[in-house]
Amino acid sequence: MGKVKIGKKLGFMGDARLDRRSDFITGRAAANPSLSFPKMFGHSADLEGTYRFLSNPNVTPESILAPHFAETARQCVEQGEVLVIHDTTAFEFGGESPRAGLGRLRSKGQGFFAHLSLASTSDGKRCPIGVLGLHTWVRTDGRKARHRKRQRNTRFDQESEGLRWGRQVELTEVRIRETSGGDYVGLIHVMDREGDAYGVIEQLVAGKRRFVIRVAHDRVLVPGESSSPVRLYQALSGIVPIVGRTAKLSRRKQAANQAMASLYPAREQRLARLDVSARAVTIRRTEYVDPSRSPSVKVFALEVREVEPPDGVVPVIWRLLTTEPVDTAEQVLRIVDYYRARWLIEEYFKALKTGCSIEKRQLESLPALLNCLAVFIPIARQLLAMRSLANENPDAPARGILTSSQIEVLRAVGTVPIPDEPTVADVFLAIAKMGGHIKWNGPPGWQVIWRG
Repeated sequence: MGKVKIGKKLGFMGDARLDRRSDFITGRAAANPSLSFPKMFGHSADLEGTYRFLSNPNVTPESILAPHFAETARQCVEQGEVLVIHDTTAFEFGGESPRAGLGRLRSKGQGFFAHLSLASTSDGKRCPIGVLGLHTWVRTDGRKARHRKRQRNTRFDQESEGLRWGRQVELTEVRIRETSGGDYVGLIHVMDREGDAYGVIEQLVAGKRRFVIRVAHDRVLVPGESSSPVRLYQALSGIVPIVGRTAKLSRRKQAANQAMASLYPAREQRLARLDVSARAVTIRRTEYVDPSRSPSVKVFALEVREVEPPDGVVPVIWRLLTTEPVDTAEQVLRIVDYYRARWLIEEYFKALKTGCSIEKRQLESLPALLNCLAVFIPIARQLLAMRSLANENPDAPARGILTSSQIEVLRAVGTVPIPDEPTVADVFLAIAKMGGHIKWNGPPGWQVIWRG
């Protein structure tokens, strides 16, 4: 996979000054992404120019990211089949004084929400290709989102936050089809529990979109031979597994709040034996969905269940909905791997927050913060790609992710020898070593990598 060109000309409606300033800012940010802007630019004129650029009303996240979107779409078409992982995160900003345009967060702080669509290879290597879509918003009405969801009239609310999932799917599909000429069907949309909404599923099925969504609700199914409706969980229980596998489960810390702790209980790292079953189901439209939606949709449902977990440990159970075929064990395992790739976007959010220090930026308005986020989105992808390759394909040539000049600089200033033809693992560990990584402490984390 080729490198995404970060410093490409952006073309701000023919304004050469904005083009030059964007190239300058992006180049500096890519070289030292974790530094504060005063340390990154140093000279007062450069710093002032950066702040003016980010606050310029003619500069938008869309204009900054246009070349990245285009390059990502091109590489997706070149790949043939890719995953598009959708998820939302919150960016929180401190300080006692409110910043213009920011809204409330679940933590009662101030900030904004960002919904990103991250494209990744589908071959099991989980290498990020780039971002295909960005949607941001703030909450200002003082009501919690879960209370809004309970109101019947929100099914007709075109401003509902839940609509972002379907809209992002269509946005990414349009970007890819414009690049491919309209004949591309290789996107597989991957979503976690929050994407499990009937309106989203019905939209994807009606549009013949491919997807894998983790189940959040025990949905009512259309009755088969029996007259009474059956629930999804019941329909999946007792099915003879199609295939089994052993998977490594990573360690997970205790969640900060009770709601998240119930969904994602703390656990230690372990090897788990999993059984996977699958069947076709027909999901019935729920009461709170717009009645213009189809009364039912046909999909495939999978259950991934841990067999014989350790004593006192909550077993792993994933239930997935998909349009992908489930006729063979190979197909079923491929669907499970598609969903497992969803964790890549969690690492991407860490790269933005920890590696690029987005939440530490001392910008005073929402438009400037959003433009700042757009500057760092391609930069975070590039380092995440290197980290992913180091984990999945450590013997790959380093020249696939770094230029010859970058390798020579690392060889000159690094503290460990770099071979004549270095691998991804060679340069990755050399960078981590410069950041203070100690080999017996395990794989390097984001802070160590970015320091390097």
